Amino acid sequence: MRMCNRCKERKEYSEFNKDTKSNTGVTTICKSCKNTQSKKLYQINRIERLQQIAEYRAKNPQIHLKQSAEYYKNNKDEIVIKRAMSRINNPDMFKSQWLRQNYGITIDDYRDMYSNQN
Repeated sequence: MRMCNRCKERKEYSEFNKDTKSNTGVTTICKSCKNTQSKKLYQINRIERLQQIAEYRAKNPQIHLKQSAEYYKNNKDEIVIKRAMSRINNPDMFKSQWLRQNYGITIDDYRDMYSNQN
């Protein structure tokens, strides 16, 4: 058992990240506190972080494509299910994207054209 320096709760060692430099072999902050801290920092530095990611991807397109392809290969079933569920739950969004890509019109333009046909 180890006490988290952030929440002051005693938790099992499995609830801490590994740290080879520490005497105990784990960090002083539990995983849930670290996760909360990371989310807060990300929100504070979100724009800068997204710019860094965009710059890295622009400089290293082959690495990004390779990682994306590998991720898709390893998680294909999950991705296909999520896409299908998204289409079922958001039919207007997909129809809107399809109309914009294929005809350059919005869903409102489409609805106006459809109603004017009769």
